[in-house]
Amino acid sequence: MVGALRGYFTAWLNRRHQHEIPPVRLTQRRIYVLPTRPGLLFGSTLVVMLVGAINYNLSLGYVLVFLLCGVGIASLLHTYRCLAGLSLRPGKSGAVFAGDTGTLAMLIRNPATVYRYGVELSLDNLGTTTVDVEPLSETIARVSVPTERRGVLRFKRWRITSTYPLGLTRAWGYAHLGSEIIVYPRPEPAGPPPPLDAASGIDGRHGDHGQEDFAGLRRYQQGDSLKHIAWKALAHGHPLLSKQFTGGTLPELHLRWTDTGAELGTEGRLSRLCRWSLEASALGVPYELELPGTCIPMGTGPAHDEACLQALALFESQ
Repeated sequence: MVGALRGYFTAWLNRRHQHEIPPVRLTQRRIYVLPTRPGLLFGSTLVVMLVGAINYNLSLGYVLVFLLCGVGIASLLHTYRCLAGLSLRPGKSGAVFAGDTGTLAMLIRNPATVYRYGVELSLDNLGTTTVDVEPLSETIARVSVPTERRGVLRFKRWRITSTYPLGLTRAWGYAHLGSEIIVYPRPEPAGPPPPLDAASGIDGRHGDHGQEDFAGLRRYQQGDSLKHIAWKALAHGHPLLSKQFTGGTLPELHLRWTDTGAELGTEGRLSRLCRWSLEASALGVPYELELPGTCIPMGTGPAHDEACLQALALFESQ
């Protein structure tokens, strides 16, 4: 019965707030207030005390009961005021790799001249954080959420709650802001470097081992010069690799879907391409990413890296 009522209430909330446009302001029509378990116990205790005061005609008993009742009513009002008037809008959320913990940001603006203590935000029951919002200011609340698979991780509903000041009542409201995180494929922990016939754009004819232009990466072999070790790639957690050079043209890497092993499966091939992209980025080498139906042209830099990783994250994603 409780589950059915909760499901009905959730469906009603989704219909009511499904087209919200930030910022969302918490008004009296959006804030719900109910007693907590300690609040119910407090109320039950007051009833027992009132019965005792009536039974024994205790004047001081009446005073104590009415005094505590007034405290409870004042607490309810302060709990409601802790949320009333707050304005919510989503902040910028960075992308993460599958398996890492993502972070979603929420900007909370307090237009009033009173402090808002113990404001708790939760996201689809996945993560929770508590912040204090100063008067006439804006505070950033960050909620950590787990990620399991690549793609776009969407969250429909934020819940904002407060039990300030005594914990006797709970006030809460909802905001449907459509927050999301882009989850990149998990890079392959170890594996072969990009194939040599995909490097430098000269059809695999690398000529002699010159010292002018970078031509690709290969596994470190005993006797390789320490000057040729890809230290930047090693610092990013990749295996020990050696740089190869040629006296040809400007180096370029062509990262192709067809150069990955079909036995890896879709996710394994994406993980390998992700690792190759990160290695090329760490070395500052221009590279191109070719996926079935998608091609990211040759380039380098943070914007190019983000475009390639996003293409990998959204590959065949609905």
